[in-house]
Amino acid sequence: MDDMNREYEICVVDTPNTNGWQNWVTTSVNSKVVAKGIFKLRLKVLKGGFNLNWIKFSNIDTDDDGVLDKNDRCPETPSGTQVDFNGCQVFSLPVDNNKVSVNSATCIGSSDGLIGLSIEDASYDYTITV
Repeated sequence: MDDMNREYEICVVDTPNTNGWQNWVTTSVNSKVVAKGIFKLRLKVLKGGFNLNWIKFSNIDTDDDGVLDKNDRCPETPSGTQVDFNGCQVFSLPVDNNKVSVNSATCIGSSDGLIGLSIEDASYDYTITV
């Protein structure tokens, strides 16, 4: 079954009795999106006594990266990716990616010492300046 035909309960809203059809109360709830995509919205009324005037969806973060869609310049960031303030992936390497070791010491005035440099992630091009 595809996501368009699945049913998700995204929230339950307790609608207060306003004691009149033209007495309005705004009720808000927080909800988490369970899947990406376009869906049909269906309301299941469990008790009457209210008049529905409007529904507003706001502060939507479709890719769940912590940046609201209205501010997200990279709207399809994969889940769990570290992002900047614009919602775009931040490039980073592991802390232990670069290793430096002294293989042979040298005396002042001599140029015969050896320093070992190694890179753990060789999938990138590096420039090393000593």
